[in-house]
Amino acid sequence: MGHPSLRLPSTSLAAVVLLVATWGRPVQGQDSTGEALPVVAGQVVSVTSGDALPFAEVYVLRASGEFVTVVEADDAGRFRVEVDGPGSYYLQAGTVGHEPLQAGPVALASGQTLNLRLRLRPVYNMDSLVVTVNAREPTLSRNGFYERVQRGFGSFLARRDFEQRNYPRLADYLSRLPGVAVSGRTVYFTRAQGMSTRGGLCYPALLLDGALISNGGLNDPPPLDMVIPDQLAGVEIYRGGAGTPMEFTGSNRACGVIVIWTL
Repeated sequence: MGHPSLRLPSTSLAAVVLLVATWGRPVQGQDSTGEALPVVAGQVVSVTSGDALPFAEVYVLRASGEFVTVVEADDAGRFRVEVDGPGSYYLQAGTVGHEPLQAGPVALASGQTLNLRLRLRPVYNMDSLVVTVNAREPTLSRNGFYERVQRGFGSFLARRDFEQRNYPRLADYLSRLPGVAVSGRTVYFTRAQGMSTRGGLCYPALLLDGALISNGGLNDPPPLDMVIPDQLAGVEIYRGGAGTPMEFTGSNRACGVIVIWTL
């Protein structure tokens, strides 16, 4: 049986060559002025072995720290993401068992494609993390606390942290974490990503055992005194939108989230 012929409209040889050259490539988007959007592409690999890290997450942030988008690498660790215009950007990459990496800032022009190789360092103390799971902490294991610790986005306090010290309030523990400020009974996040606030301070949202207690923002401070350290199994702190797990994101949470798990 003969093959059906392909009819092309009358056009120049240069146009045909361009069609062949771009066949199968991703179509690059355009901004409101018709300029092609910048693209960041590359591969996430292990810094020690050079092996690809499949399904790693790559976050894109503006130079100001504002979250832009997140993309998952494929099974060969390769990723490709368009940003919405020229400018300076940071990239954050992370996956289970490896320390998160931040690269940049990188300057991108309209139509530019930047190829990067993001090299992540393995975490060698993961076994010690598993040892800390005991019969008193079923809530943490059941709710994915330790998996999120391994991803590395955020700050974490586990039961051992509360047992090693004898502070009377949760705020006393949080005040020793980077980017957290305490004034009286109120906790702020300083330099929160993705939100302009009066004086650079804003309230995080508060979730208690998965239930929303306060929305945070500018006018809803989290009531941390509702729990005491003796009741705590673990605490997760995410400052701003980038890196906050999907299950904890929501409207009015640009200032970040505090997630409290009780025994």
